Amino acid sequence: MTKSYWQFKLSHLLCLFTTVLSFPVLSTDTRAPVLESWELSPLVVNVDTASAQVKAIFRVTDESGVKAPNVTASHRSGDTIGFADIALKSGDAYDGTWEATLTAPQGTTSGTWEVFLYPLKDNLGNAGSFGPPSSYMRSFNVATPIDNYDQEKIYEENR
Repeated sequence: MTKSYWQFKLSHLLCLFTTVLSFPVLSTDTRAPVLESWELSPLVVNVDTASAQVKAIFRVTDESGVKAPNVTASHRSGDTIGFADIALKSGDAYDGTWEATLTAPQGTTSGTWEVFLYPLKDNLGNAGSFGPPSSYMRSFNVATPIDNYDQEKIYEENR
């Protein structure tokens, strides 16, 4: 009876020892995170009477996990919009959809604003270049009062 008792305890100990040794091995990830999708909306904003928001919704994947990126916008005049408010909307750091909200203040310079995403960096330090790549829409326009007038006029004429 004593012998089987010790055999039972020894088998539990071996099982525990095996469990302790079966923890996951750290990844050998050497690639930068991948931008899987990117959408910018709206593409035209009016800041004549109030500030306006532009949202970038994008999905990023990486096997070791993505660190929160930065999103900003700049105009060819050199004007910039500060960093966007960013939140992980769904998924996780390994495969997640992020939402970045840029705010163009009232009176912002009219014209085309280019949006930048950087850095796409993972938890092991692998980083990509500035994005999004040219295959995605990466700019929005701040309309002037004349642009707004022309759009309204065109709309009225085509009713």
